[in-house]
Amino acid sequence: MDITSVPNIQNLAYLVLLAAVWTTILAVIMPGTGAIEGLAGVCIFLSVYAVFALPKNFWALPLIFLGMIAFFLELRWPARGIFILVSILLSTIGSAFLFRGPQGELAGVAWWIAAIGSLLTAGFFWLAFSTYLRSGRKVMDFSANEVVGQVGIAKTEISMQGSVQVASALWSAKSDVPIPLGSRVRVIARHGLVLTVQKEG
Repeated sequence: MDITSVPNIQNLAYLVLLAAVWTTILAVIMPGTGAIEGLAGVCIFLSVYAVFALPKNFWALPLIFLGMIAFFLELRWPARGIFILVSILLSTIGSAFLFRGPQGELAGVAWWIAAIGSLLTAGFFWLAFSTYLRSGRKVMDFSANEVVGQVGIAKTEISMQGSVQVASALWSAKSDVPIPLGSRVRVIARHGLVLTVQKEG
């Protein structure tokens, strides 16, 4: 299927790419629900397909990457928003030029869409990561099993899948018996990044 003939396909592909980034970040900071992970997978598949199918300017990718670096520099070393402005500027330019236009134009994505997308993404990232960092969550030690035996709180209803907070960290979890939201749970096993839990008490 030749998607290059679809009207405004460059703008649509860019929006799908943004959706893939947003849902992937949400899946990282809010694991265990399943729906977000599934939506992220669909968006990633569609965006990857679009990137391979549409003519693009590879030199635009480093601009987007540098924009992301500038954003994280602002988180690490606040500079009164200077890094954020640089991030939005680089991301807007990189996004506009990422895909070529239907007639071979260098900028295939509308400038206003690229600008709004970059602005909203920067705001979303700032809110998501600053909230995540302020929550004081510890970095999970994926090589240790000290989490087994600890008690936590069910952050979603848990059955085939869900999420629990244990030791200041949010984990994906499952249970053989449905566990209501807000219940105290005890970790009885750990398989990779997924905890098996049972209701406490």
